[in-house]
Amino acid sequence: MGARATRALRREGDPFLVFRAGDGAQRLVTLGAQRTRICIGRSPGNDVALEWDTEVPACTPSSSARATSGR
Repeated sequence: MGARATRALRREGDPFLVFRAGDGAQRLVTLGAQRTRICIGRSPGNDVALEWDTEVPACTPSSSARATSGR
């Protein structure tokens, strides 16, 4: 996923999270209205898996996912 996918999500108004994986690849996680919680951590099954970051706990659940404009 790259700039094209990011632009499409912005046009549609869908909230999303962009991050770089350990291999440098860009990852996009949509944060739609149906998703009220996300789990960020090293475990591969997490919504946002930061497997490469040894300082991140296995799973850190967020209290809530909410969209902001980012501007």
